[in-house]
Amino acid sequence: MKCPCNPSVNYKACCAKVHKNISKALTPEMLMRSRFSAFVLGNGSYLMKSWNTNTRPINEEADIVAWSKSVQWSHLEIIHAGEEVVEFIAHYAENGIKQTIHEKSLFKKENGHWTYLKAL
Repeated sequence: MKCPCNPSVNYKACCAKVHKNISKALTPEMLMRSRFSAFVLGNGSYLMKSWNTNTRPINEEADIVAWSKSVQWSHLEIIHAGEEVVEFIAHYAENGIKQTIHEKSLFKKENGHWTYLKAL
């Protein structure tokens, strides 16, 4: 299976490693890519684990997974990746209409691994 974050790479050689062990995300960009793949795959437990506990929504995992499975994900574009900030565009279609999420995300380390903190 190709990796959702980068179709030129096999999932097992890319995001699967991070989904199994979040500490394998050595940079904010790696965590961002793994989160995109988790959205595509509907991996809610990983999305919650990779979300900083200070901003993680409570009791919304099922809703997030339901939405992520209701859209058709196309691809991820990394615009810029810095020390704690990643700017990206996630492309998807909802009800046949092409959409994007364009965000600058802030990442912070928590418990020794990178987590998504918030959109800037």
